[in-house]
Amino acid sequence: MPLDDQRLMQEFTSSGSREVFSLIYQRNHQDLFRFVTWLSGDSELARDITQNVFLKVFRKPQLFDPNKSLKVWLFSIAKNQWKNEIRYHSLRQVEQSAESWSTLEVEEPLFNAKKNLVQKALNRLSFDHKEVVLLKYSNNLTIAEISDYLECSEGTVKSRLFYALKKLREEIAQQS
Repeated sequence: MPLDDQRLMQEFTSSGSREVFSLIYQRNHQDLFRFVTWLSGDSELARDITQNVFLKVFRKPQLFDPNKSLKVWLFSIAKNQWKNEIRYHSLRQVEQSAESWSTLEVEEPLFNAKKNLVQKALNRLSFDHKEVVLLKYSNNLTIAEISDYLECSEGTVKSRLFYALKKLREEIAQQS
């Protein structure tokens, strides 16, 4: 039976095993990179931040709270690193970051055919709404994990998701 991320992280914290770390990396790298690319709008910066996140996990695994989701912890570290980059390097505004969706690999042909339509609709959402949509549908976080990550109630997450999807439907209907 494969170990879940929390158990893997606990094992890595106690053993320091490179094999366990490698498995943690393999399971989470792509989702984290996709999230940071969306957040920053810059795939090179996303690579650097993603690498730094895993470096921090490798060096300081004891900071992980085993009662929390590993993915939420990784995303939180990444978001904090991204905020530091903004402070120190004056990156372009957050509202432009949704443009990076067009650089993401899309595997489903149906979505691929309508990517531009969806992209335009996503660009019209507020940052808060884009963020919950990405976390829920691109990174498959649960409502509870999103709530934990955003440090807000599950009701707030559900509300943001509801209004984001409503706005997306309206935008797509207008464009069609």
